[in-house]
Amino acid sequence: MARGSIAGPLGPPIARLYRVEDSNRIRLTGEELKDLVPWLSGETVERVAVPGPRGGIIVTTVDVLGQALALLEPENLQEESAGGRRGDYARFLGMRWPLTFAFEPRGKGGRYTITLPEGARRFGLLPGPEGEVVVFISGMIFEIWDRDDWLKHHKTQALTVDHILRDL
Repeated sequence: MARGSIAGPLGPPIARLYRVEDSNRIRLTGEELKDLVPWLSGETVERVAVPGPRGGIIVTTVDVLGQALALLEPENLQEESAGGRRGDYARFLGMRWPLTFAFEPRGKGGRYTITLPEGARRFGLLPGPEGEVVVFISGMIFEIWDRDDWLKHHKTQALTVDHILRDL
């Protein structure tokens, strides 16, 4: 269950805090996601998680990941590729994990159960049981962060609403 919210009455983007259950999973209600995540519509959905560009993991589709993998065909990866962008892309795509949003039709709007990927936990991107994660949703961005990493990231950014108003 969500333990707190950093969202206001104006809607997305939102960040919510969840405690990781003993089975390395978090549960999100369909009601809280229905207007935020267009690809969650009351059924189980398969996605893929990769390391996020700033931390945590980011959720993408199997199709998008497949397109990226197709561009990195083995014959295009030679030993000299290791130090270049292709090598970087291959290493990045090597850290990918299936992620299921398992829908359960319970209560108002049902709920989704997400088991946090073992690989992401072992690499230290996400916590294990009894840890806390932040789920961040904005548009098509769906990220899951370790709570402490989320807070560290925000402290290093030192952003204010004034910064946003000036920059955008």
